[in-house]
Amino acid sequence: TSGDGISGQDNPQVGSLSVIADSEVIVASSAKGSVVVWHLNDLENPMVLAWDSDVDPASNMFGKCLGISKGTSHDTILVGDPREEGGSGDDGAIYAYHKTTGQYLGQFAPTGDSQYSGFGGSYYFGDAFEVVNDKLIIGVHLDDQGEYPNSGTLYSWNLDPATGVPTGSASRGYVESKRSGEYGAWTASHGDYFVSGLGLKYDGETNTYAHETPWNGQVDVYHKDNIYTPIATLTSGQSSDFW
Repeated sequence: TSGDGISGQDNPQVGSLSVIADSEVIVASSAKGSVVVWHLNDLENPMVLAWDSDVDPASNMFGKCLGISKGTSHDTILVGDPREEGGSGDDGAIYAYHKTTGQYLGQFAPTGDSQYSGFGGSYYFGDAFEVVNDKLIIGVHLDDQGEYPNSGTLYSWNLDPATGVPTGSASRGYVESKRSGEYGAWTASHGDYFVSGLGLKYDGETNTYAHETPWNGQVDVYHKDNIYTPIATLTSGQSSDFW
């Protein structure tokens, strides 16, 4: 529509990356790097979430993942941009916006903190995340664990109870994948629990890359308060199926 803020773009592709909704809004992102919010009581006037000066306007993955966190004073829309450039590549970041006004509330990424030694390259933080009640669970599938590149891991970030914005520092989990498994490439949640997959889990004893088998895969189930130890691990029982 004429008020959508992106009608001048050539083929804006709204809805091509991610779409979420709650009882008040529909939020859709596009391959052109736009995020549009429709309030259900005012569908004629969609709101485009503004980029902060720190957001790379050339990124076509702003909005790759979306979430809504609940606060007692207001709700917050979370927007992932896995191609936001950090120290030496596409480190990625998550951005927060006021759900009602669209006000920019900040950029969130662990890049630069000494405990996140895996960062400093293309790790795609913000590519996959879930709001799990008072936690933000982030899968970082290109994070490195020791000698193994792209083994992937999970991060947990507390959400402010008033605003739903990430607060404090993120905690980094550890996945004993032993291989370049890209753990955390996707996440999903229900209630206090979430799941994440390791489609490239290698069950052999030697080496690191996908030319070797068996790559059996697994799905891990976690409680939101413990990203270090899954409460269950699901497998298909088949060999080399990337499950």
